[in-house]
Amino acid sequence: RKTRSLVLAQARLDEIKTRSVYYYSDSFRESDLSLDGLYLCDVADTPAGPNIRKITISVGYDLNENNALATDEILVTLSTLIARRW
Repeated sequence: RKTRSLVLAQARLDEIKTRSVYYYSDSFRESDLSLDGLYLCDVADTPAGPNIRKITISVGYDLNENNALATDEILVTLSTLIARRW
């Protein structure tokens, strides 16, 4: 489950980085997004400075199947900074 969570988190992060090139002003924040069956994803999008944003993605397995990612269900958390490119 941890390996699958890592793969899903990295794929989601790559998608956000790609979208940010043209849609930097859009919010990337998401909660309880279903990625693959019972794997859920939360995305935090916070300012980190002028023209820089911190994206944090948490992915885990929905153990209790309530379609909400609880803190104890998170298996992987990835963070990166993205910058306005133009």
